[in-house]
Amino acid sequence: MGQDLSARGVNRNAVDMIRLFWAAKIYVLIIFIVLAVCSTIWLKAQSKYYRAQMFVGPVEAMFAASDEPLYEAQDVYAGTPLYKMQRRDTNLAFQQGLKYMRGEAMAQKLAADMPQLYNYFAAEGDLVFPWQRRYDLNALDQDQAADIASLIYILKARVSIQPDGLTPFYRISFESRDPALALQFMRGLYAYADYGLRQDARSEVNARLDYLRGRLEQNRNANERKTLAALITQEENTLMMTEAGGAFALRLVEAPSVMPAPIWPRPFLIYAAVLLVSLLLGTALYSLRGSDESVGHG
Repeated sequence: MGQDLSARGVNRNAVDMIRLFWAAKIYVLIIFIVLAVCSTIWLKAQSKYYRAQMFVGPVEAMFAASDEPLYEAQDVYAGTPLYKMQRRDTNLAFQQGLKYMRGEAMAQKLAADMPQLYNYFAAEGDLVFPWQRRYDLNALDQDQAADIASLIYILKARVSIQPDGLTPFYRISFESRDPALALQFMRGLYAYADYGLRQDARSEVNARLDYLRGRLEQNRNANERKTLAALITQEENTLMMTEAGGAFALRLVEAPSVMPAPIWPRPFLIYAAVLLVSLLLGTALYSLRGSDESVGHG
């Protein structure tokens, strides 16, 4: 019982550690009170962050295999029968849609249609030091490429895109101090991405059609004209798919929603860390004091 608990080089068991913590209780308590007060003040200065999320998945084919007899009469020269066609290759288009959400085109669209989002980022405080701005952004000026570049960086850092287990779906989330703005942003993110891909695909198809029609007008060879006509028919079918209603590349599996409870700050974790630090610092100070007293008596 007379063992020096603060002595160095002593192999301590769990009981010894409990005795050491108890012996250092005054140090631990003082440090805990100081840190707890500082943490409480810091927590009061923190803004609450809420998470908005939605689930998206690839778009299914427009026509099922059972519809084959209805479309067998389509142009026999078309390389891809209509009943087998999709709006676009779902896997490729879906992956492009996920990339689109954090790319330059999305940043430009948000800057033009949602300036309040840029203003929010410009005024947002830092997570650790809330009195400082989180991002070094100036007033929005769409003529300056730096503003768009900054917004691209923020989108890549703040928009989380994670697969939902083994399903083909992805969870897209965003954290903000303003739940209403977060919900509006998520809706815009989906709508702009799907519409943007549709417009890009439509432009590509129209460009190919213009080229093929130009070749057809200039060509006088019967076989080549037949081939060009078949290619034009196929591209026109593809254009029809891009103009069809509904989702184009991204299917909204679960509509955007905001979690009711804030995800930051987390007082329980903060105070748990304060307790752990207090135990470590308190026992360390007690051990140092015990070692100094031993040296003094020696």
